[in-house]
Amino acid sequence: MQDRYLPLLKVQRQIEEQTGKPLPVSRNPYMGEELMTGRIGARLERLAEDHVQPLFDAMHAEKVTTEELESFLYARHAPERNARIAEINPSSPRAKAPA
Repeated sequence: MQDRYLPLLKVQRQIEEQTGKPLPVSRNPYMGEELMTGRIGARLERLAEDHVQPLFDAMHAEKVTTEELESFLYARHAPERNARIAEINPSSPRAKAPA
């Protein structure tokens, strides 16, 4: 597999060769990138476990489809959307519609 941060690692190694000592962990960009990837992965897993799966479980229990949820969220956003359209174009029919 290709390492897209290999150029960073090469520059880091050149710096370490020129200074004669390794970069401290706090200033090691290559290691920082590897750690960040792990942190992001862990956060995505927690998001799925804590929010996404419970939402899908509740939808299943209430027999709500994804399409129904999408329609609900779209409709819930309508007053905000209409207000913004009214700001941009006061002559729009939506500008006169009740929020």
